[in-house]
Amino acid sequence: MRVITYIDGFNLYHSIKDLGSNREYLKWQNINKLSTRFLSRNDEIIKIKFFTAYPKWKSQSYIRHKNYVAILQDLRVEVIMGHFKLKRVFCHNCKQEIKKHEEKQTDVNIATHIINDMYQDKPPDIIQLISGDTDLIPPLKIAQEKGIKIHIVIPYGRKANEYDFVDKKSKIKIKHLQKSILPQAYTTSSNQVLSCPYTYPTK
Repeated sequence: MRVITYIDGFNLYHSIKDLGSNREYLKWQNINKLSTRFLSRNDEIIKIKFFTAYPKWKSQSYIRHKNYVAILQDLRVEVIMGHFKLKRVFCHNCKQEIKKHEEKQTDVNIATHIINDMYQDKPPDIIQLISGDTDLIPPLKIAQEKGIKIHIVIPYGRKANEYDFVDKKSKIKIKHLQKSILPQAYTTSSNQVLSCPYTYPTK
């Protein structure tokens, strides 16, 4: 069956970040490999869409993320960009207003792509969503009403009890992440070498 995979990049990223600094290398994911781990033998991924945004106010994080996106694009993953918006929030600890960056557009972008893909001449047989965000339930239910099967893959440590309506629900485990990491030094098709910014565990 024809599958399109949609990945909420920050939802996946923060689930790995919560594992602690000794597992930061797991952020260096080969999205293609990770996406195929939850499919049946007769399923075929026709497209992978990765939704993210650049943290441009953090120079080192920005560089790391740009390099990672370059690898995903080299692996023929379609990367869809949102953006961060600066907002003012009240800090209850320091009792004053502070500035905070908030990621915007990811949910809207994913929902828009799901709906758009659903109405193509050859829509997918299966939508595979890697996210624990329940805001995406409405477009998934619309797709399901059109006869498209919905597979949800929950990032490690996240809960998604409201996704009981889907046709298949899987959970990412640490072993899935460990088996899907990129090589420490990745060489692109243009011979550019991009190195993992995190320390790999010694064998």
